[in-house]
Amino acid sequence: MATHSDPLRGLLSRSFFEQALAPWLDRVRVPSLGVVVFDIDRFKAVNDTHGHDVGDLALQTVARAASHFQRPDANTWVLRWGGEEFVAVCCGATLEETSDIAEQLRRRVAEQDVRDAAGSVFRVTVTCGVAHWPTTIDRPDRPGSDFHALLRQADLALYEGKRAGRNRVVAFEGSKRTEEGGFRR
Repeated sequence: MATHSDPLRGLLSRSFFEQALAPWLDRVRVPSLGVVVFDIDRFKAVNDTHGHDVGDLALQTVARAASHFQRPDANTWVLRWGGEEFVAVCCGATLEETSDIAEQLRRRVAEQDVRDAAGSVFRVTVTCGVAHWPTTIDRPDRPGSDFHALLRQADLALYEGKRAGRNRVVAFEGSKRTEEGGFRR
């Protein structure tokens, strides 16, 4: 059986989602579900400039900052999804509350120092994409059945944030398309 936490990052793992959280989301009735997909901006440059050991330190720094938003008692989980990508799942949160969590997370990461072996200090930033059920999903199904659609929407919003300059939060607007192509910055 796969472990439910990422040993290097200390966050819940993708296997936790697949084995425990996804089945739970299929069973329960929650009024809403917010999803934040976030990753480290220019992470390849961190690895290329400072080395993979320092890249791991950057991942740990982001994970530590993100762990402050993990509150299972409030049905909020933060998971390492893979590579430098993370996912926050916010049950019962509105789109605005989910976007606020993403913005707080973005700011918290940007305030953290990463120190390399030579003692040089630098900071990393993250870009966050937000999606929300039922706001951005038109179907009235349970959120668990639409989770992968939410992930796709949040991922689209994340990449819109990258195109717009990084270090920001972008929400997917779904059926409420805006002139900006369906995203709210």
